[in-house]
Amino acid sequence: MSARSEGRLGAVSSVRNGGAAMMIVVLLLAWVGSTSCRTVWGQARGWDCLLQHSTPEANPNNLQAIIFAQDRFVAVGDSGTILVSTNGNTWLRQATPTQCQLKSVTAGEGQYVVVGDAGCVLRSTNSHDWAMAPPPFTNSLRAIAFGNGAYVVLDDQYRLHTSVDALDWQLSTNGLPATSFFSGIYFGGGLFVAYGLNGLILTSTDGLNWSNSSVGTATFFSCGAYGGGSFVVAGHEDFLNHQAARSSDGRAWTPVRFDAPNGIWSGLCYGNGQFVGVDDGQVVCSMDGSSWGSCGGPVSYKIVAYGLGQYLALGNGGTIFASTNLSTWNLQTSPVCSIHSLAQGNGVYAGVSDCGNIFSSEDGIHFIQRRACDGFLTSVIFTNGLFVTAGNSAILHSTDATNWTTISPPCSDVISQLKYADGLWMAICGNRIISSAEGTNWFPVYPPCPNSISTIQFSDGLWVASCGNIMSSIDGTNWTVQLQNEGALSFLIHGDNRWVGCGVSGRIWSSPDGINWQNCSYPTTASLGPIAYQDGLYSIYSTMTFMVPTTALVSPDGLHWVDASLTGPIITIHEEPLTSTFMLSLGGMWGSTYSLQRSYDLNYWSDIRVITNSAGVTTAAITNLSINGSTFFRAVAK
Repeated sequence: MSARSEGRLGAVSSVRNGGAAMMIVVLLLAWVGSTSCRTVWGQARGWDCLLQHSTPEANPNNLQAIIFAQDRFVAVGDSGTILVSTNGNTWLRQATPTQCQLKSVTAGEGQYVVVGDAGCVLRSTNSHDWAMAPPPFTNSLRAIAFGNGAYVVLDDQYRLHTSVDALDWQLSTNGLPATSFFSGIYFGGGLFVAYGLNGLILTSTDGLNWSNSSVGTATFFSCGAYGGGSFVVAGHEDFLNHQAARSSDGRAWTPVRFDAPNGIWSGLCYGNGQFVGVDDGQVVCSMDGSSWGSCGGPVSYKIVAYGLGQYLALGNGGTIFASTNLSTWNLQTSPVCSIHSLAQGNGVYAGVSDCGNIFSSEDGIHFIQRRACDGFLTSVIFTNGLFVTAGNSAILHSTDATNWTTISPPCSDVISQLKYADGLWMAICGNRIISSAEGTNWFPVYPPCPNSISTIQFSDGLWVASCGNIMSSIDGTNWTVQLQNEGALSFLIHGDNRWVGCGVSGRIWSSPDGINWQNCSYPTTASLGPIAYQDGLYSIYSTMTFMVPTTALVSPDGLHWVDASLTGPIITIHEEPLTSTFMLSLGGMWGSTYSLQRSYDLNYWSDIRVITNSAGVTTAAITNLSINGSTFFRAVAK
């Protein structure tokens, strides 16, 4: 029995060479569903943080799981993150063909297997080269374990599945209660142990046939481990009282209740002859799983692995900590700067964060904090020898990204959407615009706005803004209402000689000139935005709301829109005139991974490459086109 999902066929894309004729159609294939403790910050250094993804060890994403197997540590987490270390100190981020949240990792039969959201399954024989398995599930996967030649995975519907190769899966039902609320699974001592709500414990030797060994308490078991001949699960009862259970054979279990200051277990492992766990800040230890006591803390991370004589812990923002004594912890990974906007000029870099940090750097990788958190800062821009940023109620400027001058703006509202174009600095401040010619002296502009201005853009000699009205201006000072009371647009973009704006409740407006606007709204209650344009394709991210899933609306002309979660992505093909290179552009789900495939006869398809559609539209060059006949292309959502 296989849990592989079926494919959905859409349209066809073809390039025919020979003569002047070129035919472009579209073919799409989408899969249905889709540890008192002192922290030591590593080595001494003259910088505070690394730029996101600037070096192999820089990782901004939260990590969800870690194992030590086959002489190395492997950690997995958000946005398809996989980190590998052979010593627990130096970590390298691996390239992965997905952006999904990875939840669990195991190793066996000469390979590592990682599972995550949306049925994501990744495999690797060396921990460096990762391949996506064909989508076997439509549900998200919470945990995976390997033993006795079998993989067992837990999905978000509390079901267990078994496989011998991590490709073909069989649903496990024999011996399982009709309703089982599992939270995790591990393998040790020749047994799989699945645990969860209401003292739930089940064991199996093969992952298919299960025996109920529940302890019959009101305990929620949230973690487990095997070591020293003992099986252990741990969690909490009502009112956050600690509860564990121990067994010497995996079948007869003894509940163990003990006192601790906190209550939520966030990790448990066995190493150096003892069980070590974290209960939401307090490190607790036991030699046999029966008698527990405090052995360190407090900590703000969770212990989840032991190897090479050290305990490894996962912190926020992709950080990893190591300890040999459970008291002193060393930061193993470099912290990532919380930079959301970056500018370069005068031989230096400046970056700002959401909380108002300002950072500077000489190499664009290693950054020094120049301003502590003090309210929100919008984007930082460099032009005409000056860095400028703005936020809550201040504008800051600098020539060197180190020394910053703060000035009071001519308004009291939060400043947002800082722009520079056509010789003008412009920013939104409530229902007005503030403007400056040089970035140091600012004056207010009062456009005809009944509400706060939500967005402003400049392109093709025209400023366009929305505040309930859609307005335009050729000089940034004198504004004309072009469309009244259309409802505030949250995002505006200009591409292919067309303005497109989007906002709440599926609202989309389109204009060829910023003056004459057409209603192209999509029937959804979702808030739309951001919006992207690239190489002839528009894509709008649709934020998840109550009963409305996250999706993407795509369009080839800014007028007619389709839901990429229903129809699959849109593909266009065009030729670069200077290089005669054919380029394929894909507009689809934001953050999704697609396999581009080619065929000459619509029967046999070969993979060209895997792309991650990070921001709505992705363009890739097409090489080795057939000079005779037709070449067809399609996209398979992975």
